[in-house]
Amino acid sequence: MIRQLAALFVAFLLTFSGLCTVQAESTEILQVLYTGELNHNTNVRESPTTSSKRLGSLQEGDTVEILEIGDDWFTILWEGEAAYVTAGNVDKVQAARPGVVVPDKYYYEEFFDVYTAQVKSDLSMRKTPSSDSQMIATVYEDEEVIVGSVGETWAHVKKGDVTGYVLSEYLYRYRAIDPYMGMIPGAVWYPYAATALGDVAIYSTEDPTQVLTTIPEGSIVCVREPDETGAMLLPYMRTTGRIEGGARVALEPVLTWDEAQPGDLIGVFATFFDAADNSALGEGRKYNMLQGVERLQDVVIPEGETFSFNEYCAPYSAGNGYMEGPIINYVSDQKTGYGGGICQVSTTLYNVILQIPIKVVKEQPHSSYGIEYAPVDFDAAVGAGNIDLRLQNVLPYDVRMALHMTDGVITVMIYRADA
Repeated sequence: MIRQLAALFVAFLLTFSGLCTVQAESTEILQVLYTGELNHNTNVRESPTTSSKRLGSLQEGDTVEILEIGDDWFTILWEGEAAYVTAGNVDKVQAARPGVVVPDKYYYEEFFDVYTAQVKSDLSMRKTPSSDSQMIATVYEDEEVIVGSVGETWAHVKKGDVTGYVLSEYLYRYRAIDPYMGMIPGAVWYPYAATALGDVAIYSTEDPTQVLTTIPEGSIVCVREPDETGAMLLPYMRTTGRIEGGARVALEPVLTWDEAQPGDLIGVFATFFDAADNSALGEGRKYNMLQGVERLQDVVIPEGETFSFNEYCAPYSAGNGYMEGPIINYVSDQKTGYGGGICQVSTTLYNVILQIPIKVVKEQPHSSYGIEYAPVDFDAAVGAGNIDLRLQNVLPYDVRMALHMTDGVITVMIYRADA
């Protein structure tokens, strides 16, 4: 009796093991590699022919799990079994798991209009993010494209009705279409405004012993999160500076726009200038910058309203209180003008605006060379005519500007306005 029971138990184990093997083999065979979306109402067939048995139907817009891709038919998972649908009725094919490569013919990535950008030179647009992929269009130097996403190597772009991929390094002058979708590539959010409680040295990050500048007591700069030593990085001219841990500074936190209460800081940026330039033009430049600081102090941009820099600060003339200062001019020999230096105020304002959901309606860089006190493509010129910085407050509340200037530093802070 015991032998019979043992034999039955062994037979059961073998049968169970066999079932598991079949299931494992079945699972391996019916492995979903892709997903796709139907672009037409589609019949599901037992085999890859239109004359084969119809197993059911799917509707336009339905998602299918794809086991295998073919030129004419896709093998799909249908009620736990393999079935077939016409290949031409499936699009928006995407990998169902990491490591699966979608063939160029079917590659799809959903596109969202996030930024606009210009290109630095003629570029080939590829169907997929690969230099071996099919070329589907050419984007020409200085042409503007719509950008959906930007990776380390490739950017997903749209030109007209064609979407594809170009090399990210050749895109510049990004502009947000919807500022709520995030900051433009290259813009940085700074979580603190740091006020110097005494003279504070700013060191080079490349040579830790080199002092780039020393800011006087009362200066306000924007800084990143302190590291484990208390040191903080900050933008300095076109490079990065460092305030050492232990430096006497007071930190005011920057809150995200949706967490801020009336009176809270939601953005800060600072730029630097040569405070030791006591020439006539140098003094004129500093005077003109101070004019901008004073004219914009405590300006409130109501919810939904548009702000124009020139409305508050132009015209840039002696009659409007400006002195002669150096100007950036690449098209003529004129290198000085009334109001020279005011663009550093507009540039500082522009860089803080990029950190929060306020729409940039109009801006213009000085040139492709940029200016020394801000990263290339992140300057905003103002001047006669239509050379202006215009913003629209799309936040659900009013905002207030607070500007500050000490020897060597201009700071713009944006607050949620008091109720």
